[in-house]
Amino acid sequence: MDENTFTTSDLPLAAYLVIKGLQIQRAKKISGGKFEFILDDPDCVAEQFAIEYINSDFCKFDNTIRSIKKILYTK
Repeated sequence: MDENTFTTSDLPLAAYLVIKGLQIQRAKKISGGKFEFILDDPDCVAEQFAIEYINSDFCKFDNTIRSIKKILYTK
């Protein structure tokens, strides 16, 4: 991995990083139905943004969506 990139398999985090101005260099589906996103991170800010995301309403929103989906799929 290049030191000027950031890799994640977390779709909502990848979306948040794009909103914050990082660009997706590559996105692909990998084994087990997971994803891999490689984002350009020339200023090495992705880790800082990832922590910001965890403490944000965006993360709360995503977790709420997941909870609602679980309710729908358990009926």
